[in-house]
Amino acid sequence: MTDDLQLLDLVGDDLAGYLVHLEKSYAEDMSRLGGAPLEEARERAKRSMLELFPDGQPAEGNQLWRAQDGDGRAVGILWLARRDDGAGEPYAWIYDIEVEPDRRGQGWGRKLMVEAERISREWGLTRLRLNVFGDNEVARSLYRSQGFREQAVVMGKDL
Repeated sequence: MTDDLQLLDLVGDDLAGYLVHLEKSYAEDMSRLGGAPLEEARERAKRSMLELFPDGQPAEGNQLWRAQDGDGRAVGILWLARRDDGAGEPYAWIYDIEVEPDRRGQGWGRKLMVEAERISREWGLTRLRLNVFGDNEVARSLYRSQGFREQAVVMGKDL
């Protein structure tokens, strides 16, 4: 673990609050970037949440942490999963790296990425993957600086 970053299991009220935030923001992103009507995006987000968090708990293979600095101040969230798509070796999937708004631009995202790599190696995995929305240039730049390369690009045009 890095010197000033601590990862604590995300549980209880912290997990419940995160899930409410996650479902809402995921639906908004799907609507804004995917073009789905907001109500349809909300339904899709709800279905995803039920699959990924049955009974309000992470599905098997998923782990979520609350990140804090050495003083115990909130930094953000890290959500990793072990995945196997049957097309090669299993891999770690970053579902979410989220830095608190007032902590952005201070290197915390980079530190969370380093932790994601460390944990993935501890799990015995040799690949780390993620998805990022196309308009999130800050995140895309961070991921590229950490050695990620784009493997597919989905493009769209509103008519």
